[in-house]
Amino acid sequence: MTDKMRNTVSTSLLAEIIGVTSRRVQQLTKEIPLEQVSRGTYDLPITVQKYVVWIKDSAAASNEGEANLQIEKTLLTRAQRKKAERLLQLMDGELHKADDVKFIVGNMVATVRSRLLDIPAKLSPKMIAQKDIDIVRAIIQDEIYLALETLSDYDPEPYKRRSREYVEAVADGEAHELE
Repeated sequence: MTDKMRNTVSTSLLAEIIGVTSRRVQQLTKEIPLEQVSRGTYDLPITVQKYVVWIKDSAAASNEGEANLQIEKTLLTRAQRKKAERLLQLMDGELHKADDVKFIVGNMVATVRSRLLDIPAKLSPKMIAQKDIDIVRAIIQDEIYLALETLSDYDPEPYKRRSREYVEAVADGEAHELE
């Protein structure tokens, strides 16, 4: 008997050696592929080596998948923490939604615009009798400053109120949480 013949095993014996069924050996022959000497006969040393390499590669791929899962879990946890921090900042009035800022600042600008546009109608009757340019300038300047004061009258309460309403709506499930 040649050395080659001594190192060959049948499908059933190979299955018993590597701890799988004969059917699984046939499947592995196609997947890996295992070293067949002839139909149903395998070169034991080469076949076992290929099988061990395949097992190691499979384990490495599985570990990589587990590592990716851990990374995803970490990213999810980080995102949930950031969302909770933003919600807390909203509740404390340290953070405001862009829509709220646009709405409140838009109202302030509209009020200032309205007051500035009202100046000619408001001052015209006072100016008809004035001949002194310095008095006219002072009256106009006072009205402009009065109109612009609206911008400096910052009141955080409307922001806080809208933030509280939003946080309550999120808690009641009536609004979408922060993305």
